[in-house]
This record gives sequence, structure tokens and C-alpha cells, in this order.
Amino acid sequence: MKKIRLNFIDIIIILVILTAIALLAYIFLSSDIKLFEGSRKVTIEYKVELRRVREEFRDFISISDHATDTVTQYALGEVVDVEYAPTRYTGVNRSTGSLVFSDYPEHINITVTIRAEATANGDDYSLNGYKVAVGKQISMRTPNFINEGYCTQLTEVGVNG
Repeated sequence: MKKIRLNFIDIIIILVILTAIALLAYIFLSSDIKLFEGSRKVTIEYKVELRRVREEFRDFISISDHATDTVTQYALGEVVDVEYAPTRYTGVNRSTGSLVFSDYPEHINITVTIRAEATANGDDYSLNGYKVAVGKQISMRTPNFINEGYCTQLTEVGVNG
């Protein structure tokens, strides 16, 4: 009868193989990872918040304006809503530790809602190659206005087949 001898290298190779098998099992059996889910066409609405815009630029963005990314020149969709809010400074009172709020003079925050046809692949949305996601910085241009902000909300509003 022959003895089976394992050395350190054999143990490492066995551990690598077992780890690879476990990882593949997780990928194929997990509901969080969707490798074989196809893309689908959807209509999305997403909000872009433009902060600390000078008050004189109020009403420079209109409903039905077409938005374009100023960096990549991708079409971002059509403006369907524009909301205005005062810009507020948030600070900390160092002596008491409490939050302090004050208006930022002559400035406003503008929230632009844009509707676009997108390709959805799992939780990822793409506008003809331009990725849109909550938290993404978007440099946008409309016919009368250019600024940059962040996507703060994204919702699917329809499926296009």
C-alpha cells in the first residue's frame, strides 16, 4: 500500500480549487448577481440637483428643453420638471455643538427632472452608452443654461418592450 503525502504546495492548490468552486457556486446561485439577465428598454425619470446657482439664472431651464452632457455630448433626455429651493448653509456652532442653518444670499438650488429612454441591465441604466446612477456627477447643458450637479433620484416609469 502506498502512502499519500501532502506538502504545503499541495494544500495551497487544494484550497485555491475549493475557493474557486465556492465562488462559482455563489455567482450562479446568488439572487444578487444576474449574469444572464438580458437588457430591456425602459423609460426613466431622474433628478439632477444643481446647488448654489445664482438667483439671476432662475427660469433659464424650461420644461421640454433637451439636456446634453457637456463632457461627453451624450443626450440626457427631456426636462419634465424644474423645482427651485433656497440654498442653505449648514454649519456647526462650535461652542454648543448644535447645527446652524442660514440662507446663502442670492443663490438657489435647482432640481431638474429629466425623462429619457434607457437600457436597463439589472440595476444599471444606460442612455445609449451614458451610464446614469444616483450619486453620479452630471455636467448638463440645456439651450440656455450650463451647470453641473448630482443625480439624486432615479425611477423607472415605464417599460418599452
